[in-house]
Amino acid sequence: RRHTRYISVTGVQTCALPIFDSGKADSKSVWRQAKVDGLEMVRALAMNPDGSVWVGGEPGGLRLMNPRTGQARIVKEADGGTPFGVRWLMVDHEGRVWVAAQSGLYQSTAAVAFGKSFHLVRLVPDGARPYEAFSKVIEDRKGQIWAAGDFGLARLAGGNWTRFTERDGLKANQVAHIAEESDGSLWIGYRDALGLSVLTFDRDKPRFAHVRS
Repeated sequence: RRHTRYISVTGVQTCALPIFDSGKADSKSVWRQAKVDGLEMVRALAMNPDGSVWVGGEPGGLRLMNPRTGQARIVKEADGGTPFGVRWLMVDHEGRVWVAAQSGLYQSTAAVAFGKSFHLVRLVPDGARPYEAFSKVIEDRKGQIWAAGDFGLARLAGGNWTRFTERDGLKANQVAHIAEESDGSLWIGYRDALGLSVLTFDRDKPRFAHVRS
């Protein structure tokens, strides 16, 4: 059985897709340039369950691209919003796309298939303000959503948002990076050079440990 897989890298003005066929022992990866019109810089990529690729850039907003044909659909106001300054893209276990951008945090209301209609909503976590920018969004092993914003770290669990800030132990509210460790703890990076923090929970109470080089 033949399988086609795509690996994408970000870059200026183009999105390069190396394609290889894992069904052949002598197959080789082939690089080809798939230009995404309207984007000056590709800043974020995420694979969609149907094989299409979410592409976020600045300027240029958000697109859903078919890597086989090179066709790309631009996300417009009629789709629920036009995120600008896209920083990160993530597709959760239900197939919904999440967008962290200068213009806010967005989520599709359902799984998205290329060529089908969809709708984005702009989310406002507790403690957010209309102009809050978000740098990254991830889903942890429990299915919780974590978003790094200008006013702290936001968590969506059980349909409810919780905001963690300096008052809870963060070194600063301007969070830029999040990564989950194998034990379920979270590594947190800041917009400024403040080192790293590790977030764990003790009976639902957050505990922050700080690491500096």
